This record gives sequence, C-alpha cells and structure tokens, in this order.
Amino acid sequence: MRHLIQVFAGDIVSKAMLGILGIVSIRYMSESQYATYTFALAVTAVVSQMLSSSFNRVYLLAYHSLQLSKDGTSFLGLQLIIIAILALLGLPFANNLLGVYWLVCTLTAATCMTEYAKTYYQQEFRFMRYSLVELVRSTIFLGGSFVIIGFVGVNLDAWHLLCMQTVALILVFSFSVGPKLHLKEIGHLRPAIALGRRIAVGEFSYLFAYFFLIAIFAQIDVLMLKAFGNNAELATYGSAFRYYTFLSLALGSLHAVLLPTIGNADGKKIAEILSSHGRLTLAFGFVLLPIAWFAAWFMPIVDQGRYPNAVNVFRVLCASAIISFACSPHVNIIFRNRRFRFLLILISIALTLAIVLNMVLIPRFGALGVAAATLISSATVNLPIYILSLRLNSKMYTIYESTSP
Repeated sequence: MRHLIQVFAGDIVSKAMLGILGIVSIRYMSESQYATYTFALAVTAVVSQMLSSSFNRVYLLAYHSLQLSKDGTSFLGLQLIIIAILALLGLPFANNLLGVYWLVCTLTAATCMTEYAKTYYQQEFRFMRYSLVELVRSTIFLGGSFVIIGFVGVNLDAWHLLCMQTVALILVFSFSVGPKLHLKEIGHLRPAIALGRRIAVGEFSYLFAYFFLIAIFAQIDVLMLKAFGNNAELATYGSAFRYYTFLSLALGSLHAVLLPTIGNADGKKIAEILSSHGRLTLAFGFVLLPIAWFAAWFMPIVDQGRYPNAVNVFRVLCASAIISFACSPHVNIIFRNRRFRFLLILISIALTLAIVLNMVLIPRFGALGVAAATLISSATVNLPIYILSLRLNSKMYTIYESTSP
C-alpha cells in the first residue's frame, strides 16, 4: 500500500500539471490546431503503447529468463529500430498529420525511451525513482510550454507542444537511466535482432499481439472519429478526454505497483490486495459521481462554451472509468498465470466490436456515440478478465491453504 500511495501521489502531481496544460491549450489553440494535436497524440500513443507496453511487460515478466540485466541496451534499441521502420512505412500517410509527422515519430521514440526508464525502476521496486521520472518530465514540459504560450499567445500551434514534450522526455531519459546503458551500441542490429527472436518464441508472441491490438483499442475512439467525423466532433471529444485523463491517474498507479507485487505474491496475499482494491473502488465511485454531476458547471467555464456537447461525453467516459478501475488489477493476475492467448482473443473481439459500434454511432451521434462505443467495448474487455481472475486466484488460494503448515 505504501508503494501504491507513493506512485499515486506522484501521478497526481504529474498528471495534474499535464491536465492544467491540456486545459490551457484548449483556450489558446484554434479548433483545427487542437484537432491536429489530439490526433497527433493519439497516433503517438498507439505506436508507443504498442511497443513499450508489450516490451516492458516482457521486461517485468521475463527479466531473469531472458537475462535482460545484461541486455538493456539491445532491449531499448530493438524498440527504436522498430519505430524507425514504422516511420518509413508510414510516409504515404504523412499528410494526415498536417506537417507534424516527423515530430510525432520523434515523440514516439522519446516516449518509449522514458517508459523504459520507468520500467527499469519498476522492476527494481524503486518506486520513488519511478515517480520522479514522471514528475520531472511533466515539470519540464509544463514550464517550457508556458514559456512558449507567453511568446505566441493565442497563436499556439500543435507543433509547439509536440516539440516541448519531446525535449522533456529526452532530457529525463538522459539524466535517469541513460548513463546506465551503452548508448553508442543502441542502434546495433545484430544483438537487437537476436533478442527479438528470443522474445518472439513461445508464449510471449501472444503477449505482443495482445498489446499490439490493445494499443489500437486504446485510441480507436480518436482514430474512428477522425475517419468518420469532423474536426468539431474530434475537438469536442478531445476536450472531454482531457478531463477523463485525470480519472485515469489511479489506473496507472495501480498497474505500476500491482504487476511486480502480484507477480511475487501468494494466493492469500493476492486475496488481501483484491479486498483492499474493492474498498478503493467504492471510494473512487463516490469521488467520481459529484465530478460528473458538476461537469455541466466547470467545463463550459474552461472551454468558454466552445464544446457544449463535451459535458455528456465526459459523463459517459466517467462510467467507463469506474468499470476500468474496478477490474484493472485483475489483468495482472492473468499476466501472472500467463493466459496470454485468452487476452489476445478477448481484445480481438472487443476491438472488432468497437470498430462496428463507432461506424454505426459516429454518423448519428458524433463524439457522444464514440463515448458510448468506448463504454460498451471497455466493459467487453474488463468483465471477462474480472471473472477469470477470480477463478484463477481462487485456485491459487486453495493451493496455498493446502500447502501451508
């Protein structure tokens, strides 16, 4: 619990700074620039989550078996090589990012570098350092962005914030785990490919496929709205999503602490963790309800009434946040039991459902339809994970009881 509170407190401060910046950018960016910024962040998130989430889960689950203590440079280098290849393959679609394509590619690489730094400390249970990576990054990004806003004012463009965010990420990586790696060897192909082959063999191929799809699933709302909606709807959804990110603070903290903790716990300890989480879920719900209720008051003040439909979008996303929070620790039990094939099948079904729902709902309801599709498809992922997790932990607890003296 101490580690959870530590990471959660760090996340609150860090994401609060990013949230403030996100809200300020709503006021200083034009609708078209804000839509571009929202889409650029979504593309960055898809690729970086696709890589960093899968690679970093492998780092935590197979740290000893893959001898990653000796291969950290190749581990990160493999991700950067993949990003370079994807950047070249994505050139035919560069026009969709309206002049910020290479910035998005660089930001994606910088994000993966910083996520590796956080995972490095997470694996060593150094959660204070883990939190500092995020805090320092957010502080640099916020401070630098306010300086830029001071110069350009209402002429703030998407590329301004994308540049500043990239600089902040690279600086934090350079001063945290950068000195611990052999950076001159980071682009060497042979050791990176050899490591990639070791990871791809066996059960981890399902894990990579799962995170490949879940990265798309996490941003399918913005991607589908870009394809089937318009800039006004995209900006409306982006506005509501900025507030929703505040609600995601607790989710990130839980996953950061619970994956290494559950991976080393017995059935009884896991049962205690889940019991504590049940009480946290009730508290989370009680906090969230008044926030959703008063959204009709504070959101129009911030966005100056430009996005009136964002209030209802945010309220639907609140319901999705409660479901995700309630079920979030249970996926770590699935990871522990290495039921990667189950996760792959589940996310495939949910992603297909999300695409179909968005295609049907966006033309009729716009941003609100996207929020409804997100709620339904998110429940489709989380509830089966919750049910299987309880079954698996029940078996572990039974084994613990039968073997304990």
